[in-house]
Amino acid sequence: MTFEELLSEVNKIKCEEKRGETPDYLEVVVGKAEWGKLTDILSSYWGQAFKPEGASPSREADLYSKDFGGIQKNQTMYFRKNGNGCELALVWPWGSGNSLTAKLIRKSS
Repeated sequence: MTFEELLSEVNKIKCEEKRGETPDYLEVVVGKAEWGKLTDILSSYWGQAFKPEGASPSREADLYSKDFGGIQKNQTMYFRKNGNGCELALVWPWGSGNSLTAKLIRKSS
């Protein structure tokens, strides 16, 4: 699957809000009923989470997420480097427990 195909798959999920979209970025708000679908798509693309929910962020996770709002212990981060940059997803559950914000990013060096 390419990054473009990943964005297309995430766009098929019922979203409460789409906050931004470019060829290298997608930010959506997803309701609780769709969390499983989103996680399945992200895992099929990235594999295991780079920083799972409940784990303290590593220095590397902090570094790569900093420009996009950072990553906290209760959040999930998927990440991989590629030839000329990196790709990451940041998944932030809301305090209400009813929604989450997901940011999917492709960044060139």
